[in-house]
Amino acid sequence: MKKILFVCENPLSNQSTKHRVLDIIEHLSLNNYKIYCGRKVKIGKSIVMLISLKDFFKIIFEIKKFDVLFIQRTSTIFIYWICLIAKWLKKEIVFDIDDAIFIKRVKGFKNPLYAFYDKIAKISSFIFAGSHYISDYTGAVNPNTFLIPTAFNTKIFNAEKFCVKVDQDSKFIIGWLGGGEVHLENLKLIKKPLKELSKKYNIRFKMVSSLGSVKIRKEFEEIKSLEVDYGRDQWIPLEDIPKEMMDFDVSVMPLLDDPFMRGKCSLKAVESMALKIPVVISGVGENNYLIQHNQNGFIANTPEEWVVSLEKLINDPTQRERIGENGCRTVMDKYSIEVVAEQIKKVLKI
Repeated sequence: MKKILFVCENPLSNQSTKHRVLDIIEHLSLNNYKIYCGRKVKIGKSIVMLISLKDFFKIIFEIKKFDVLFIQRTSTIFIYWICLIAKWLKKEIVFDIDDAIFIKRVKGFKNPLYAFYDKIAKISSFIFAGSHYISDYTGAVNPNTFLIPTAFNTKIFNAEKFCVKVDQDSKFIIGWLGGGEVHLENLKLIKKPLKELSKKYNIRFKMVSSLGSVKIRKEFEEIKSLEVDYGRDQWIPLEDIPKEMMDFDVSVMPLLDDPFMRGKCSLKAVESMALKIPVVISGVGENNYLIQHNQNGFIANTPEEWVVSLEKLINDPTQRERIGENGCRTVMDKYSIEVVAEQIKKVLKI
Protein backbone atom coordinates (compact mmCIF):
# COMPACT_ATOMS: atom_id res chain seq x y z
CA MET A 1 0.00 0.00 0.00
CA LYS A 2 1.20 3.52 -0.79
CA LYS A 3 2.77 5.61 1.97
CA ILE A 4 1.02 8.96 2.37
CA LEU A 5 2.34 12.14 4.02
CA PHE A 6 -0.55 14.40 5.06
CA VAL A 7 0.05 18.13 5.57
CA CYS A 8 -3.05 19.86 6.98
CA GLU A 9 -3.84 23.50 7.60
CA ASN A 10 -5.76 22.82 10.80
CA PRO A 11 -5.30 20.59 13.88
CA LEU A 12 -6.68 17.08 14.16
CA SER A 13 -9.64 18.35 16.20
CA ASN A 14 -10.78 20.59 13.32
CA GLN A 15 -13.84 19.28 11.47
CA SER A 16 -12.30 19.80 8.05
CA THR A 17 -9.25 17.73 9.02
CA LYS A 18 -11.43 15.09 10.63
CA HIS A 19 -13.83 14.70 7.71
CA ARG A 20 -11.36 14.92 4.83
CA VAL A 21 -8.30 13.26 6.38
CA LEU A 22 -8.88 11.27 9.58
CA ASP A 23 -12.13 9.62 8.47
CA ILE A 24 -10.53 8.62 5.16
CA ILE A 25 -7.49 7.16 6.94
CA GLU A 26 -9.74 5.16 9.25
CA HIS A 27 -12.09 3.88 6.57
CA LEU A 28 -9.33 2.85 4.17
CA SER A 29 -7.37 1.27 7.06
CA LEU A 30 -4.23 3.15 6.09
CA ASN A 31 -1.16 2.14 8.08
CA ASN A 32 1.75 3.78 6.30
CA TYR A 33 1.06 7.46 6.84
CA LYS A 34 2.14 10.50 8.82
CA ILE A 35 0.30 13.75 9.56
CA TYR A 36 1.61 17.28 10.07
CA CYS A 37 -0.83 19.97 11.14
CA GLY A 38 -0.78 23.75 11.32
CA ARG A 39 -0.38 25.48 14.67
CA LYS A 40 -1.82 28.73 15.97
CA VAL A 41 0.32 31.75 15.13
CA LYS A 42 -0.55 35.34 16.03
CA ILE A 43 0.01 37.81 13.20
CA GLY A 44 -0.99 41.30 14.27
CA LYS A 45 -4.48 40.97 15.71
CA SER A 46 -5.23 37.74 13.86
CA ILE A 47 -4.70 34.10 14.82
CA VAL A 48 -3.79 31.93 11.83
CA MET A 49 -2.85 28.29 11.34
CA LEU A 50 0.62 27.66 9.92
CA ILE A 51 3.03 24.76 9.64
CA SER A 52 5.88 25.50 12.04
CA LEU A 53 9.38 26.11 10.73
CA LYS A 54 10.53 22.98 12.56
CA ASP A 55 7.85 20.86 10.87
CA PHE A 56 8.61 22.49 7.52
CA PHE A 57 12.16 21.15 7.60
CA LYS A 58 11.01 17.77 8.91
CA ILE A 59 8.60 17.44 5.98
CA ILE A 60 11.31 18.33 3.46
CA PHE A 61 13.60 15.61 4.80
CA GLU A 62 10.82 13.02 5.08
CA ILE A 63 9.14 13.40 1.68
CA LYS A 64 11.45 10.89 0.06
CA LYS A 65 10.10 8.14 2.34
CA PHE A 66 6.54 8.54 1.05
CA ASP A 67 4.73 7.88 -2.22
CA VAL A 68 2.05 10.56 -1.91
CA LEU A 69 2.09 14.10 -0.51
CA PHE A 70 -1.46 15.02 0.52
CA ILE A 71 -1.96 18.76 1.06
CA GLN A 72 -5.19 19.64 2.86
CA ARG A 73 -6.23 23.29 2.29
CA THR A 74 -2.97 25.01 3.22
CA SER A 75 -1.28 26.90 0.36
CA THR A 76 1.42 29.23 1.64
CA ILE A 77 4.74 29.79 -0.09
CA PHE A 78 6.31 27.20 2.24
CA ILE A 79 3.79 24.57 1.17
CA TYR A 80 4.54 25.45 -2.45
CA TRP A 81 8.24 24.83 -1.84
CA ILE A 82 7.40 21.47 -0.27
CA CYS A 83 5.33 20.60 -3.36
CA LEU A 84 8.18 21.59 -5.68
CA ILE A 85 10.52 19.22 -3.83
CA ALA A 86 7.91 16.45 -3.99
CA LYS A 87 7.51 17.08 -7.72
CA TRP A 88 11.29 16.91 -8.22
CA LEU A 89 11.32 13.60 -6.31
CA LYS A 90 8.53 12.34 -8.61
CA LYS A 91 6.02 11.92 -5.78
CA GLU A 92 2.29 12.10 -6.34
CA ILE A 93 0.77 15.31 -4.99
CA VAL A 94 -2.86 15.60 -3.88
CA PHE A 95 -4.28 19.06 -3.23
CA ASP A 96 -7.50 18.73 -1.21
CA ILE A 97 -9.83 21.75 -1.00
CA ASP A 98 -13.16 22.09 0.81
CA ASP A 99 -13.60 25.89 0.76
CA ALA A 100 -13.25 28.60 -1.89
CA ILE A 101 -10.01 29.81 -0.31
CA PHE A 102 -8.76 31.00 -3.71
CA ILE A 103 -11.00 34.08 -3.43
CA LYS A 104 -9.78 35.11 0.02
CA ARG A 105 -8.59 38.72 0.13
CA VAL A 106 -6.91 40.98 2.65
CA LYS A 107 -7.41 44.70 1.89
CA GLY A 108 -7.92 43.90 -1.78
CA PHE A 109 -4.89 41.65 -2.14
CA LYS A 110 -4.61 37.88 -2.16
CA ASN A 111 -4.49 36.47 1.34
CA PRO A 112 -0.83 35.38 1.82
CA LEU A 113 -2.07 32.22 3.55
CA TYR A 114 -3.55 31.09 0.22
CA ALA A 115 -1.52 33.13 -2.26
CA PHE A 116 0.09 30.05 -3.84
CA TYR A 117 -3.16 28.18 -4.41
CA ASP A 118 -2.97 28.33 -8.22
CA LYS A 119 0.71 27.35 -8.33
CA ILE A 120 0.15 24.36 -6.05
CA ALA A 121 -2.95 23.35 -8.02
CA LYS A 122 -1.02 23.53 -11.30
CA ILE A 123 1.78 21.15 -10.23
CA SER A 124 -0.43 18.72 -8.29
CA SER A 125 -1.06 15.22 -9.60
CA PHE A 126 -4.68 15.34 -8.44
CA ILE A 127 -7.07 17.96 -7.08
CA PHE A 128 -9.80 16.82 -4.73
CA ALA A 129 -12.52 19.49 -4.84
CA GLY A 130 -15.27 19.44 -2.22
CA SER A 131 -17.85 21.25 -4.38
CA HIS A 132 -18.73 21.93 -8.01
CA TYR A 133 -17.79 25.59 -7.58
CA ILE A 134 -14.28 24.68 -6.40
CA SER A 135 -14.02 22.01 -9.10
CA ASP A 136 -14.98 24.47 -11.86
CA TYR A 137 -12.35 26.99 -10.75
CA THR A 138 -9.53 24.53 -10.10
CA GLY A 139 -10.37 22.37 -13.11
CA ALA A 140 -9.39 25.30 -15.32
CA VAL A 141 -5.95 25.26 -13.69
CA ASN A 142 -5.48 21.48 -13.55
CA PRO A 143 -7.64 19.04 -15.56
CA ASN A 144 -6.89 16.24 -13.07
CA THR A 145 -9.56 17.64 -10.74
CA PHE A 146 -11.98 15.26 -9.07
CA LEU A 147 -15.21 16.14 -7.29
CA ILE A 148 -14.77 14.55 -3.86
CA PRO A 149 -17.61 15.59 -1.52
CA THR A 150 -16.99 16.07 2.18
CA ALA A 151 -18.31 12.81 3.59
CA PHE A 152 -20.30 12.26 6.74
CA ASN A 153 -19.26 9.51 9.14
CA THR A 154 -22.01 6.89 9.22
CA LYS A 155 -20.89 5.70 12.65
CA ILE A 156 -21.64 9.16 14.06
CA PHE A 157 -24.53 10.41 11.90
CA ASN A 158 -26.53 7.21 12.00
CA ALA A 159 -30.28 7.39 11.40
CA GLU A 160 -30.84 4.02 13.06
CA LYS A 161 -29.46 5.39 16.34
CA PHE A 162 -30.93 8.89 16.20
CA CYS A 163 -34.03 8.74 14.00
CA VAL A 164 -36.49 8.86 16.90
CA LYS A 165 -37.33 12.44 17.79
CA VAL A 166 -37.09 13.34 21.44
CA ASP A 167 -40.30 15.25 22.28
CA GLN A 168 -39.50 17.49 25.20
CA ASP A 169 -42.58 19.64 24.68
CA SER A 170 -45.13 20.57 22.05
CA LYS A 171 -42.95 23.14 20.29
CA PHE A 172 -41.91 22.65 16.70
CA ILE A 173 -38.09 22.79 16.62
CA ILE A 174 -36.37 24.50 13.69
CA GLY A 175 -32.71 23.59 14.02
CA TRP A 176 -29.51 25.08 12.64
CA LEU A 177 -25.96 23.67 12.56
CA GLY A 178 -22.97 25.99 12.36
CA GLY A 179 -20.00 27.58 14.01
CA GLY A 180 -21.23 30.71 15.68
CA GLU A 181 -20.52 34.29 14.70
CA VAL A 182 -18.87 33.54 11.35
CA HIS A 183 -22.39 32.72 10.14
CA LEU A 184 -24.06 35.86 11.47
CA GLU A 185 -24.84 37.26 8.02
CA ASN A 186 -26.22 33.88 6.92
CA LEU A 187 -28.46 33.68 9.97
CA LYS A 188 -29.87 37.13 9.26
CA LEU A 189 -31.48 35.66 6.12
CA ILE A 190 -34.01 33.74 8.19
CA LYS A 191 -34.83 36.40 10.79
CA LYS A 192 -37.84 37.71 8.89
CA PRO A 193 -39.27 34.24 8.06
CA LEU A 194 -38.85 33.08 11.66
CA LYS A 195 -40.50 36.23 12.96
CA GLU A 196 -43.50 35.69 10.70
CA LEU A 197 -43.78 31.99 11.56
CA SER A 198 -43.42 32.59 15.30
CA LYS A 199 -46.57 34.71 15.26
CA LYS A 200 -48.58 31.81 13.84
CA TYR A 201 -46.98 28.67 15.27
CA ASN A 202 -45.53 27.41 18.52
CA ILE A 203 -41.90 27.16 17.36
CA ARG A 204 -38.42 27.26 18.83
CA PHE A 205 -35.28 28.09 16.88
CA LYS A 206 -32.40 25.94 18.12
CA MET A 207 -28.79 26.70 17.23
CA VAL A 208 -26.02 24.11 17.40
CA SER A 209 -24.41 26.43 18.14
CA SER A 210 -24.04 30.20 18.52
CA LEU A 211 -20.87 29.51 20.54
CA GLY A 212 -21.78 32.29 22.94
CA SER A 213 -21.90 35.01 20.28
CA VAL A 214 -23.24 38.25 21.72
CA LYS A 215 -23.92 39.56 18.21
CA ILE A 216 -26.09 36.56 17.30
CA ARG A 217 -28.02 36.84 20.55
CA LYS A 218 -28.58 40.55 19.96
CA GLU A 219 -29.95 39.90 16.45
CA PHE A 220 -32.51 37.31 17.54
CA GLU A 221 -33.54 38.91 20.81
CA GLU A 222 -35.20 41.54 18.61
CA ILE A 223 -37.84 38.93 17.70
CA LYS A 224 -39.98 39.01 20.83
CA SER A 225 -42.38 36.33 19.61
CA LEU A 226 -39.63 33.76 18.91
CA GLU A 227 -38.13 31.43 21.50
CA VAL A 228 -34.45 30.80 20.75
CA ASP A 229 -32.07 28.18 22.11
CA TYR A 230 -28.60 29.57 21.40
CA GLY A 231 -26.85 26.32 22.17
CA ARG A 232 -23.52 25.78 23.84
CA ASP A 233 -20.89 28.44 24.34
CA GLN A 234 -18.02 26.18 23.27
CA TRP A 235 -17.25 23.63 20.60
CA ILE A 236 -18.22 20.06 21.42
CA PRO A 237 -16.81 16.86 19.89
CA LEU A 238 -18.30 15.91 16.53
CA GLU A 239 -19.47 12.64 18.08
CA ASP A 240 -21.81 14.55 20.40
CA ILE A 241 -23.52 16.68 17.76
CA PRO A 242 -26.26 14.17 16.76
CA LYS A 243 -27.45 14.13 20.39
CA GLU A 244 -27.92 17.91 20.15
CA MET A 245 -30.06 17.40 17.03
CA MET A 246 -32.41 14.75 18.38
CA ASP A 247 -35.26 17.20 18.89
CA PHE A 248 -34.98 18.87 15.46
CA ASP A 249 -38.21 18.71 13.44
CA VAL A 250 -36.50 20.42 10.51
CA SER A 251 -33.00 21.70 9.81
CA VAL A 252 -32.22 24.96 8.00
CA MET A 253 -29.09 26.10 6.16
CA PRO A 254 -29.32 29.76 5.09
CA LEU A 255 -26.40 30.96 2.95
CA LEU A 256 -25.58 34.32 1.40
CA ASP A 257 -25.11 34.13 -2.35
CA ASP A 258 -21.47 35.23 -2.57
CA PRO A 259 -18.34 33.65 -4.09
CA PHE A 260 -17.07 32.15 -0.83
CA MET A 261 -20.40 30.61 0.17
CA ARG A 262 -20.83 29.12 -3.31
CA GLY A 263 -17.81 26.98 -2.54
CA LYS A 264 -19.33 25.44 0.60
CA CYS A 265 -19.74 21.66 0.60
CA SER A 266 -23.29 21.51 2.08
CA LEU A 267 -22.02 19.34 4.93
CA LYS A 268 -24.39 20.65 7.59
CA ALA A 269 -27.37 19.85 5.39
CA VAL A 270 -25.87 16.45 4.57
CA GLU A 271 -25.44 15.61 8.26
CA SER A 272 -29.06 16.56 8.96
CA MET A 273 -30.29 14.48 6.04
CA ALA A 274 -28.28 11.51 7.28
CA LEU A 275 -30.40 11.60 10.44
CA LYS A 276 -33.62 11.75 8.37
CA ILE A 277 -34.25 15.35 9.38
CA PRO A 278 -35.97 17.27 6.54
CA VAL A 279 -33.99 20.29 5.37
CA VAL A 280 -34.77 23.73 3.98
CA ILE A 281 -31.68 25.39 2.52
CA SER A 282 -30.62 28.33 0.39
CA GLY A 283 -30.18 27.66 -3.32
CA VAL A 284 -26.50 28.60 -3.26
CA GLY A 285 -23.57 26.65 -4.68
CA GLU A 286 -23.45 22.96 -3.84
CA ASN A 287 -26.90 23.07 -2.24
CA ASN A 288 -28.39 23.13 -5.74
CA TYR A 289 -26.69 19.81 -6.54
CA LEU A 290 -27.72 18.23 -3.25
CA ILE A 291 -31.42 19.08 -3.19
CA GLN A 292 -34.24 18.31 -5.61
CA HIS A 293 -36.92 20.72 -4.46
CA ASN A 294 -39.88 19.05 -2.77
CA GLN A 295 -38.29 15.63 -3.28
CA ASN A 296 -35.45 15.26 -0.78
CA GLY A 297 -35.60 18.77 0.73
CA PHE A 298 -36.63 22.32 -0.02
CA ILE A 299 -34.76 25.22 -1.64
CA ALA A 300 -35.61 28.72 -0.40
CA ASN A 301 -34.15 31.91 -1.86
CA THR A 302 -36.51 34.61 -0.61
CA PRO A 303 -38.18 35.27 2.75
CA GLU A 304 -41.47 34.22 1.20
CA GLU A 305 -40.02 30.91 0.01
CA TRP A 306 -38.58 30.23 3.45
CA VAL A 307 -42.00 30.78 5.02
CA VAL A 308 -43.83 28.61 2.48
CA SER A 309 -41.35 25.70 2.73
CA LEU A 310 -41.17 25.71 6.52
CA GLU A 311 -44.93 26.05 6.80
CA LYS A 312 -45.42 22.94 4.66
CA LEU A 313 -43.23 20.96 7.03
CA ILE A 314 -44.79 22.44 10.18
CA ASN A 315 -48.29 21.49 9.06
CA ASP A 316 -47.65 18.07 7.54
CA PRO A 317 -45.92 15.28 9.52
CA THR A 318 -46.27 12.93 6.54
CA GLN A 319 -44.40 15.40 4.37
CA ARG A 320 -41.64 15.63 6.99
CA GLU A 321 -41.27 11.87 7.05
CA ARG A 322 -41.20 11.59 3.24
CA ILE A 323 -38.61 14.32 2.80
CA GLY A 324 -36.51 12.91 5.65
CA GLU A 325 -36.47 9.42 4.18
CA ASN A 326 -35.62 10.67 0.67
CA GLY A 327 -32.90 12.93 2.01
CA CYS A 328 -31.29 10.09 3.93
CA ARG A 329 -31.24 7.91 0.81
CA THR A 330 -29.60 10.71 -1.18
CA VAL A 331 -26.71 11.23 1.21
CA MET A 332 -26.16 7.53 1.84
CA ASP A 333 -25.77 7.02 -1.91
CA LYS A 334 -23.48 10.00 -2.57
CA TYR A 335 -21.99 11.48 0.60
CA SER A 336 -21.31 8.63 3.05
CA ILE A 337 -17.73 7.91 4.08
CA GLU A 338 -18.03 4.47 2.48
CA VAL A 339 -18.83 5.94 -0.94
CA VAL A 340 -16.35 8.82 -0.83
CA ALA A 341 -13.47 6.70 0.48
CA GLU A 342 -13.93 4.34 -2.45
CA GLN A 343 -13.72 7.28 -4.86
CA ILE A 344 -10.40 8.31 -3.31
CA LYS A 345 -9.14 4.74 -3.31
CA LYS A 346 -9.89 4.47 -7.02
CA VAL A 347 -8.12 7.73 -7.92
CA LEU A 348 -4.99 7.04 -5.85
CA LYS A 349 -4.99 3.31 -6.62
CA ILE A 350 -4.47 2.31 -3.01
